[in-house]
Amino acid sequence: MSYTVLDALKGVHSYPVQAKYLQRVSLERGLSLTNEMTTDILHSNNFRLAEADIMIWVATAPNVTEGGVQIALLAQDRLELRVRANDIYRTVLGTEPTKSVYGDKGDTI
Repeated sequence: MSYTVLDALKGVHSYPVQAKYLQRVSLERGLSLTNEMTTDILHSNNFRLAEADIMIWVATAPNVTEGGVQIALLAQDRLELRVRANDIYRTVLGTEPTKSVYGDKGDTI
């Protein structure tokens, strides 16, 4: 079984990122979710930016409870995700995003 770009993006954080958002990020960053993950992709600016997008999404996502399981992030965890993401944006783009990237509710992959 191969390790895909989708697997790698889902591994950015344990928070369940919505499938629609993963698809959007991969499209915007020029990645194919079904491609086998390689070290070239892992170190590419496109993949690093996709990771940062997901970190910002998770940092702005609500705490959820479903089926008796709660997924909650502490304020410090959210701040650390934003700092890490903004470091990537500054390094790759020379700037930070000016808007939230939190998307709509939907299915997770």
